[in-house]
Amino acid sequence: MNRILIGECRRFCGRRLFSAAGLILARHEENSFQFWFYMDLASSGLALWLPIDMILRVIILCLGILVLAAECSNTAIKWVVDYRSSKLHPLGKASIGAGSAGVALTALSTGVGF
Repeated sequence: MNRILIGECRRFCGRRLFSAAGLILARHEENSFQFWFYMDLASSGLALWLPIDMILRVIILCLGILVLAAECSNTAIKWVVDYRSSKLHPLGKASIGAGSAGVALTALSTGVGF
């Protein structure tokens, strides 16, 4: 049991590095991620500054992070489609559209949360 825990801790550390690298790359390369990053920064700042209930503050912070997570997934889909082919295949177009819809629905749920 102890060996399993040590192995999982090592894998977690490796994943953490890949996650940080992907987050930094998305932050620097993807305009829509930058937009949502700044929107999240503004909403988080307001949530921490305004005198609101703690549960509402936590919901605002969590939903902002969720939008960034959806944008990371959308960015990954776009990069894979771009890497796979120079021409846009109908399935690639559908994949990009589905990823974009995921971001839009997550942002919509965040707006409803506010």
